Amino acid sequence: MILGDYHPNGPPPRRLAYNVHAMKPSTLVLVVVLAVALPIQASVPDQAVELRNVGNAQLENEQPALAEEAFRKLIQVVPDDPLGYANLSIALLRQQKFDEALTRVDEALAKSPGNPDILTIRGEILQWGGKPDQALPEYQKAAQAAPNNVAVQYALYRQATTYAGEGAEAAAAQALEGLIRLRPENPVLLLQAGQRALASGDRAGASKIFLRVQETAWQAPAAAMTLIDQILAALEADDFEAARVPALRLENVLKITAMYKEGLREVAPGIQGWPLLFFQGEPPLTSMGEPAKVTFHGQAASTGPVGGKTLASGDFDDDQKSDW
Repeated sequence: MILGDYHPNGPPPRRLAYNVHAMKPSTLVLVVVLAVALPIQASVPDQAVELRNVGNAQLENEQPALAEEAFRKLIQVVPDDPLGYANLSIALLRQQKFDEALTRVDEALAKSPGNPDILTIRGEILQWGGKPDQALPEYQKAAQAAPNNVAVQYALYRQATTYAGEGAEAAAAQALEGLIRLRPENPVLLLQAGQRALASGDRAGASKIFLRVQETAWQAPAAAMTLIDQILAALEADDFEAARVPALRLENVLKITAMYKEGLREVAPGIQGWPLLFFQGEPPLTSMGEPAKVTFHGQAASTGPVGGKTLASGDFDDDQKSDW
C-alpha cells in the first residue's frame, strides 16, 4: 500500500511503503481513514484560467459585453465553479440586464452558499435594479460573514446611509463601528463617526474623534484646522448646535485633499461590482515566476564639456530616442 503525506500548497508527497498484511487491524483502519481524509486539490484547466483573466481584464477596461462572452465560455469549461456565474452577473449588471444578472448571481450562490463577495454582488444588483429594500439584507449577510473585510463593511455602510427604510440606521451604526475598528486612522470614517456622535449627543465620543482628526490631519489646509478648533471649542462648551455646522464644512474642505481621497480609495473600490479573482479552492499565488533578465548598455552622454546651463543628451534607455 502506498500512502503519501499531502498538503495542497506543499511539496510533492513522500511515498511511504506499508506491508498491509503485517499491520494490526487498528493500524490499518487508521491508514485507510487518513487516506480518505486527505484533501485533493483539483487542477484548474488552463483554458479556464485564460478566460477568467480575459474576462476580468475586459471588466477593468469597461468592456462588459466582451466580458460577458468570456464568462459564458468560462461557465462551459468549469460549470461547477461559482466564479464564472458571479463575474458574468457583474458584466450583465454593467449593461443594466438586471433580471439575468440576478439569475446568474443566484447560480453562483448555489455553488458557494453564504459567500460574502457573491452576496455583495447580489446586493449591488438589487440596489441598481431599484430594489434597495431587498439589497440591504444581502449587504448585512455579507458583512456578518466577513467582519474583517473593509470593502464589504463599507458597502453595507454606504447602502444603509442611502436607504431610509427599517433597520438602515442600526445597520449603518454597526458597519461604521466595524470600519473604525479595522481602519482607525481613515479620515473618511473618522469624519462620518464624528458627525454621527454629534447627532446622537455623544460629547465624549465626538471630542475623542475630532481630537484624532486633528492629530492625523497634518496635511490638511489651514481652513480645516480652524474648523477643527471651532468644533472642539463648541464641544468643550457643550454646544452641539455650534459644532455641527463646522463639522459639515470640515468634510467639504477635506474632500479635495489627497488624504481624504486616499482614505476613500482604502474603503471603496469605486467600481460597479467587484469580480471574483480566484476559483473555488484555488490556492493563492506563492511566486511571480522567474525574474526577467535585464541588461544595461553604457553610452557616452556628450563628447564636450558639461557645465553651467548646458544640456546633455543621450539614449540612456536604449529606445533609439534621445533622453535629456
